Amino acid sequence: MGDKLLTEVLADLPDAEVYMGYFTDEGEEMPFIQVRGKYGLIGQYPDRTQANDSAEWTKFRPFDVQDAPEVGLDELNKAAKYAFNMAAEFIADNETMGIPLNECFESGAFGVLNTADGLPIAFGGSHENEFERIVNRELAQYFDGALTVYVGRFGDEDFFVQVRDEKSGLIGQYPAKATEAQASEVKWTEFFDFEPEPANFDLKALNSIAKTAYNSAAEYIAETECENGTDMITTVTGGGFPQAYSAEGLTVSRRASAEKGDININEELKWNYEGVIVHVDIDTAGELTVSAENPDGGVVGYYPVRSQSSQSVQESAPLAALKKKISNLKTLNGEAKTAYNLVAEFLAEKEAEGTP
Repeated sequence: MGDKLLTEVLADLPDAEVYMGYFTDEGEEMPFIQVRGKYGLIGQYPDRTQANDSAEWTKFRPFDVQDAPEVGLDELNKAAKYAFNMAAEFIADNETMGIPLNECFESGAFGVLNTADGLPIAFGGSHENEFERIVNRELAQYFDGALTVYVGRFGDEDFFVQVRDEKSGLIGQYPAKATEAQASEVKWTEFFDFEPEPANFDLKALNSIAKTAYNSAAEYIAETECENGTDMITTVTGGGFPQAYSAEGLTVSRRASAEKGDININEELKWNYEGVIVHVDIDTAGELTVSAENPDGGVVGYYPVRSQSSQSVQESAPLAALKKKISNLKTLNGEAKTAYNLVAEFLAEKEAEGTP
């Protein structure tokens, strides 16, 4: 069954060979995939093969951080957001057990992640701290580079994550990720609160923002109904969204003085969409509707999405697909990753059936 799965994955690479093996990380066996092209190049996942690596067929080659390429700011910010989401889940789990945010930090629950040294990311380590192990495993699997991670606090109830590339010294952060122009101002272990650029999102992004705001508004409406028995229309039109249900709308900002349902919307959007103006309303059918627009009002996104032919963006003709070359290392690493994901799913199903 597993062999058939891998054969199907590589159907478009007839000259390729594929191998699945296991390596040990934190005392546990983990699968890895290698794909060898007809010219002898070997792609691998996880720990993708680098251009100057000499991978050995059927043997897992750990990522060599000494020879790691520099990591760009976008990728560092992405890694920081990935780790931030893991930290948020970890904090939420602790809060359900009665352990607030400040105790998570004061008790050392984050381990070296909350020290100036941070957590170096690499397979093959041994971490007694549970959260260190989780972050290391996930980031080592999905991000290449000589990376170090830090989790810190700012304010009373907020936290942030930074990821540093040890090759270049560049630091990614989430939330409040820096732009290329601001990158040199970011300091390790210190939250970088920058002045955002003016909001200028396209229609697709604004529709997505409107959907996020809609979900936040709907959550507040549901909570109000459960607590007070207030219906949706009364909540919206009766002061539940003081700014969003006004002619001016709610301007999303980290420094906004929001109340009631506006707080839900602003908290959800403030780190990524500052400056966007959100309106909450009831349409002619009596249904909740939310819009999001740039400050200039030129483009407006809605949820539920409306037909906006006058604002539609004409897409360019699709580019002709490039023929894959088996000798291309990026292709081999990509195919190894695809095979790895399918194998991981296959193994998970077997474990669910009781097969270790």
